[in-house]
Amino acid sequence: MKNHTVITIQEQQYKLRKLFNPNKRIILSNVYPNIPPDIIANEFAKLNIPLCSPITPLRAGIQAEEFSHILSFRRQTFIQHDGIKKLPSSMLLNYEDTNYRVFYPMTP
Repeated sequence: MKNHTVITIQEQQYKLRKLFNPNKRIILSNVYPNIPPDIIANEFAKLNIPLCSPITPLRAGIQAEEFSHILSFRRQTFIQHDGIKKLPSSMLLNYEDTNYRVFYPMTP
């Protein structure tokens, strides 16, 4: 892939990419919508875990069109694979004089 970044098939060029993602998707649960993503990102920085993507909210998954905009209490981000070992089972966030407990997935 370093030497050949594209492949040509029937005069059409396609950009090559890796077959796997070296980063791990992390889903955070019990994250209240009022907590800004940078507050959570600062907690990752305190744990010395660099983020590979922004922290984004997940939709609640309601199928009815009029409710499809509703977000869940979960967010996602990607971290490097070696950062999984540094993750605690949860973290305590203090935002606007209120404590929130955010949970990470249990890792094997």
